[in-house]
Amino acid sequence: MVIDELFEEVYEISWGLNRLILEGSTPVISFGDFTKSSIATLGINPSPLEFINRRGHILNSSEKRLVDLESLELEPTDFLLS
Repeated sequence: MVIDELFEEVYEISWGLNRLILEGSTPVISFGDFTKSSIATLGINPSPLEFINRRGHILNSSEKRLVDLESLELEPTDFLLS
């Protein structure tokens, strides 16, 4: 399936760029139900301001629109243990 191949490619590229990922944030792979979509787009979003405020502090839970490591109750190295 094309979506699976695209997902794998985006995943591999995003981890190659992990030095650009804001600590405590998580990659945003998609919005909505990908099984019902007919078009896929690729962008460099989200903005760092989806995870931090203008002073550079991680947003508190009531301000978050996207998941991050804290809301998933994960440590930055947990993915290494799975």
